[in-house]
Amino acid sequence: MGRVILFSVIVLLFVHLLGGDEGNKKQANSGHQSVEDKDTKQFDSNDKTLSSIQDTEDIDNKDFRQEVDSHKKSNNDPSEIVSEENLGTVNVERESVEEQKTPIQNVALNPNTVDNRKEHVTTESDPAEDLYLEGSAHIWKWDKSVKKRGYALLSEAAAKGNKKAQADLAYGYLFGNILERNFTKAFEVFSDLASQGDPGGQQGLGYMYSVGLGVNSSLSKAVLYYTFAALGGHPYAQMAMGYRATNGIGVAENCETALSYYYRAAKKVADELVVLTGGQLVSKIRLIEEDTEATNVYGVSEEDMVHYRDVFVDTGNAGAQLILGMFYLYGYGGMDRNLEYAIEYLEQAAEGGVGAANALLGRIYAEGSKEVPKNFKKAISYFQAAIQQKSPEGYTGMGIMLLHGTGVEQDYRKAMNHFQIAAEHGSAEGQYYMGLMYYKGYGVNKDFKKALHYFQLASQGGYILAVYYLAEMHAEGKGVKRSCTLAVEFFKSVAERGKWTQLLSEAQKLYAAEDATSALVIYLLLSEMGIEVAQSNAAYILEQEKLDIVSENETLKRALVLWSKAAAQGYSMARVKLGDYYYYGFGTDVNHEAAVSQYRIASDKLNNAQAMFNLGYMFEHGLGINKEYHLAKRYYDMATEASTEALVPANLALFKLNIVHYFSTFKELLLHSFENDTLVDNLDLLLIVGLTLLLILVIMWRRRRQ
Repeated sequence: MGRVILFSVIVLLFVHLLGGDEGNKKQANSGHQSVEDKDTKQFDSNDKTLSSIQDTEDIDNKDFRQEVDSHKKSNNDPSEIVSEENLGTVNVERESVEEQKTPIQNVALNPNTVDNRKEHVTTESDPAEDLYLEGSAHIWKWDKSVKKRGYALLSEAAAKGNKKAQADLAYGYLFGNILERNFTKAFEVFSDLASQGDPGGQQGLGYMYSVGLGVNSSLSKAVLYYTFAALGGHPYAQMAMGYRATNGIGVAENCETALSYYYRAAKKVADELVVLTGGQLVSKIRLIEEDTEATNVYGVSEEDMVHYRDVFVDTGNAGAQLILGMFYLYGYGGMDRNLEYAIEYLEQAAEGGVGAANALLGRIYAEGSKEVPKNFKKAISYFQAAIQQKSPEGYTGMGIMLLHGTGVEQDYRKAMNHFQIAAEHGSAEGQYYMGLMYYKGYGVNKDFKKALHYFQLASQGGYILAVYYLAEMHAEGKGVKRSCTLAVEFFKSVAERGKWTQLLSEAQKLYAAEDATSALVIYLLLSEMGIEVAQSNAAYILEQEKLDIVSENETLKRALVLWSKAAAQGYSMARVKLGDYYYYGFGTDVNHEAAVSQYRIASDKLNNAQAMFNLGYMFEHGLGINKEYHLAKRYYDMATEASTEALVPANLALFKLNIVHYFSTFKELLLHSFENDTLVDNLDLLLIVGLTLLLILVIMWRRRRQ
């Protein structure tokens, strides 16, 4: 029964998908269409818009190999090779994207014209590529036996010369959760790939040199390899270089450079969004805030599913049937996707009158898949049934069909009417499509102000493509004042919803299973990409665990760096941790002044109760700052107001502070009396003062008990 209760808690986490986050799973209905028809962009210092961002996906790998060989022969610092000036002079070719003749194409709910064109091109099958695709799909599954099978397939593909399979195997040697951990072998594979100009190999070497796994860490080499991998189109490296350019880590701090990197990484995410897989549901679990037992509930076993079916689903609970169908449809909770089960439970929920279930069934048949062929007639029937049940998802689904002319006559006006109804009912996806209609001018005059309004609403509901267009609008100054900083922030948010962030859940599960080393290696990889949760979790593991892959004298120093990076991204507990490290001298020298500075940021800007308590203590004892009773009391009081968890320790500290303060005052009075021989003359006054202080303490104690 305990498992059922835990599983029920998980269910509540996904109920919101009927509104905001569900849109993330459906966004390819317009995402591929709207993203693909953007002109290829270039960027230079004179014209700071996305329309000028260069696509540097194709670089001269021969030149790269010569440059690396030259570096090996001489001891020149590679950072000189990758200066900001050199970045601007790399010869590149612009990305070739077929210009759309019409704003909407008849490609069902997934208007990714590139992928759909590929479906119709008849080419000879590549055995190595087929093995890679199958193996790659397997290693992203949750079941360990399936992962093992995936790596076996990747080994076959790698033996046939598939470079992507070789890179995945190298990461398998790094992670060590399935394959035996072997940093030397991973380095050899990455080096061989990099010598051939492969971005995957360059990215792997950049990572190993940056964090010092199996090799001595080298910032200059890390930047060198990351740069070439990013220019070669590797999204991990693009995010890593975007993060470095944003914060000036190993390269000059430059918002516009960061924008160009993050734009390309975010575009990949937006282009790959489809209805059934959608944006990744990122598991942002912070190890410092969760114990192992609590985090275990985020992984759902088949046994849990059986219990849930027995207690809720099989009893005819339509809401539970919908949730279970969504679990199988999207692969939530560590479950692998299973369309057969998804359709079964969604049909049961639809029969029970759940409009959202009809809408999801409509999407399944409109999108089509290997398991379920496209069936527009069925899709429209399900959407209409959902509309009769006043489901916002039904209105959105039917609106998309009308927008694309899929199975029905294309009609922008009717499509917009459907989107508006959905938007008025709080559908983030409907709000996104309203923004898209105004942004692209589908059936209406372009209106960037209205588009901005709807994109903002949809982004608040978690619709990731809306965030992408907000980034584009801020980057180009459409409907809003141009802001590179906001554009980078939005593009970074989109990039962090790529498939690779599934590794966050993988690392969390490994840590819960007491495989801290594998979890750390994965968190460090994601930390390099600028993902704050990974940075704080990696720092936490280094702080809490003794691991062979990191020398003992380096552990706290590395943790300090990671806490610093997480704090710079606004995580309040990371800022408190920085204060603690300076206070106790962990990984650095004791510096009470620096500790006070960190605590003040966490307290005054981030409203962290722990930081307030710590500041109260430091004011009380005069550590790194002048001793001040009133400020100490103020911060203790603020801590009690900021968090209920601070009530007991803060009240105890206040009680002690008041006793010490009044005792000190009484002591000074006595000393003054002795010095002036007035003790006997003022005995009655001293007695009154003493009784008054005692009464005050009693009143305070009783009031706090109430």
